[in-house]
Amino acid sequence: MRPESAAAVRADLHVHTRYSDRPSEWLLRRIGAPECYTEPLALYHAARRRGMRLVTTTDHNDLRGSLEIAHLPGTFCSVEATTYFPDGCKVHVLIHGLSERQFGEVQRLRASIFEMVAYLRAERLAHGLAHPLYSVNGKLTVAHIEQLIVLFDCWETLNSGSTALENTVVQAIVAHLDGELVSRLADAHGIEPAATDSWRKGTIGGSDDHSGLFIARASTAVELPHDPAAEPTAAEVSRYLDAIRDRRTSASGQTETALSFAHALYATIFQYYRGRFLGNGAGDARAMLMHLGAQLLDTSPRTLRLSTKVRGWADRLRRAPKPAEASFRTLLTVSLPALAAEWSGDGHIHRPELADDLNRRTFQLVSKLANQLIFQFTRKAVKKVGDGSLFGSLQAVSAMAPVALSVSPYLISFRHHHLGKPLYRDASIRLTGIDHTAASRPKRAWFTDTFADLNGVAITVQTMARTARLLGDELTVVTSTDAPFDSTGLRVENFPPVGALKLPENDSFSLAFPPLLDLVAYCERERFTHLIVSTPGPVGLCALAVAKLLNLPVSGVYHTDLPAYIGRYTDDDGMVSLGWRGLRAFYDEMDAIYVPSRDYLRQLIGRGFDPTKLRLFPHGVDADRFSPAWRTADFWTDYGAPTNRPIAAYLGRVAVEKDLDTLADGFRQLIRLVPDVVPVVVGDGPGMGELRRRLVGVPVVFTGFLTGERFSRAMASTDVMLFPSTTDTFGNVVLEAQSAGVPVVAADAGGPRDILIDGVTGLLVPPGDARALAEAAARLLLDEPMRQRFGRAAHERASRQTWARVYADFVAPAATQPRPVRAEPEPVAAG
Repeated sequence: MRPESAAAVRADLHVHTRYSDRPSEWLLRRIGAPECYTEPLALYHAARRRGMRLVTTTDHNDLRGSLEIAHLPGTFCSVEATTYFPDGCKVHVLIHGLSERQFGEVQRLRASIFEMVAYLRAERLAHGLAHPLYSVNGKLTVAHIEQLIVLFDCWETLNSGSTALENTVVQAIVAHLDGELVSRLADAHGIEPAATDSWRKGTIGGSDDHSGLFIARASTAVELPHDPAAEPTAAEVSRYLDAIRDRRTSASGQTETALSFAHALYATIFQYYRGRFLGNGAGDARAMLMHLGAQLLDTSPRTLRLSTKVRGWADRLRRAPKPAEASFRTLLTVSLPALAAEWSGDGHIHRPELADDLNRRTFQLVSKLANQLIFQFTRKAVKKVGDGSLFGSLQAVSAMAPVALSVSPYLISFRHHHLGKPLYRDASIRLTGIDHTAASRPKRAWFTDTFADLNGVAITVQTMARTARLLGDELTVVTSTDAPFDSTGLRVENFPPVGALKLPENDSFSLAFPPLLDLVAYCERERFTHLIVSTPGPVGLCALAVAKLLNLPVSGVYHTDLPAYIGRYTDDDGMVSLGWRGLRAFYDEMDAIYVPSRDYLRQLIGRGFDPTKLRLFPHGVDADRFSPAWRTADFWTDYGAPTNRPIAAYLGRVAVEKDLDTLADGFRQLIRLVPDVVPVVVGDGPGMGELRRRLVGVPVVFTGFLTGERFSRAMASTDVMLFPSTTDTFGNVVLEAQSAGVPVVAADAGGPRDILIDGVTGLLVPPGDARALAEAAARLLLDEPMRQRFGRAAHERASRQTWARVYADFVAPAATQPRPVRAEPEPVAAG
């Protein structure tokens, strides 16, 4: 007989078999699969191979899994019992080493957590609280957790199925407990602690595996004398259970991720259907997946016999499939069998080192195929809208349902892993005095559909990101584009688009379609604390989905007056109204909405936006780049303009929504009022052809796009800038012109109302009034002292509006809290 020596004896104290057959996830219920399909004997051998000397099973309210392996060395019977507080809050309790008689009594008493715990104490059954912060049915509160501290002297502090954050908070609470706190909680809730030192908790660990993929990834160790070369004895099992009761245990192992949780759902579904259709043989995985796909698409009553359903599915598969079925069939039968072939040999049970690699490849494969399918359906829906077929677009959108169902394990998993964050935070603060969920410093991600373009949105996002980098803040721009861009001095994460969507009524403009699942996985991996959304396009919509799935605060920036743009391009009031409803639905999901001007604050409030969410977000200016110092006397001669002539310029994007008709008519009338003026257009865009046609016969200088130093010199070398746009929520170029000492004549609408002080730094004219625009510009051009006075006042005021100041206000903690906002401007002293 070999001598015994004290060493760690390990067991996975939380693991499931096929007897956990009542799934909590709706997807498993939808297809009729159990929560777990692992055979008890397979679990036993997998656990032993992975270093577990002792083995048990903890099925939900069922002892059969344990009984099936009870004859094997080193086993003991366990159960995960569901019990209830009086208000219906569910709690899971791991009970170890119980007999069939004791199990029957637990079943009788588990309707009351207090009665069941009293019985467990009286019988001296080893037991522990499972995943203490997981709200099984959404009713768990901090008050319940306080009672659980008194009720249970053993806590599962490492559950592989829980998030790292949840386990961290559980461990922090257990470490913080002391006699005074437990005594206070016992008195507050009228509960008798199990022991005088109930603050000293036993700690246990388990994989909480439901798929066979992650058996023994976490375990509970007890230092016991034993002979490692010999089979474990009944006495050894008894001493191990005594150690649990005496709180002489330690937990260790790995925490799984959202990817592994989703992978476990896929594996459970696969194993269930393999057994249902192929009899657990090594049959055709392709055929099995075809059956699965047919059922996912099936809408027949659930009361039909299985044989009847299978015949119906076979008939459907023989018929020419509908588009949705054809796409989903491709997803299931072309690519997924590659993974099914690996699963079919039970490699995931026998070779645990494959699990992480399978997690990654499963995710990449599903993400790639789902992205392509969703994009194709979306493109079809957008095309139908462009063709005027609303019904057709709804059909295309509804056809995406099977694809959404196929990726739902990932959506479920991400949501599942982050749903409890508010509870973790509250429990951590209440029970430890510290928020263990808080990051050491804020880490923000700014989502935008436009980044490589030359427009106000892109420039604002780039400038805010560059300012954050200079100030040492962590701000990453997240976008999706194929266009080249300069990311010097910026943190940018670009996701190659799945495809591009052409917009109805405007073929010159397209939106990149980003890979949703990749975005979610990236944001979870980077542990962002806050999301910012600039645009209600595909990237912005993905950002909202990320925020919902990861339970993150999200702020929106109202950069663009999209309904006005829709009106310009469609001349359809119905489409404009639809645009407003869609925009409000988008921004209603935000925790805060940043609006660049008070004029648009008033508009949004009038359109039903929540005023408590609105924040004023004036933009800044680079006073070094836009300064009177850049003025050059002969700058315009490079573009063919005569020397020593007054310059009236429009600088910006040339597009229909910029009121090009008013600009063109204003230039024509200005020449009649000031014959020697040189009209200039600096910029380009989809409206350039139309603007040129309107200005035929007018001696206008067109420079095209200018950047860098050339743009700075062009701005400062202008005498008066014309800005007729009525759709700009701010108008960056107006602030830049003022910083350069150039007075601006602008439409009295939108952002310029906040930027200009009428009669002090520029002139405001009625929107759409070309004659007023020309007369105001002529007034400034013909009165040089007034023009210079306006220029000096404009420069002095604008140059104080730095991006550093704007950024500091934007990220201030108070900015994320609801507060009323003033829609009226504050009084500004003239001069």
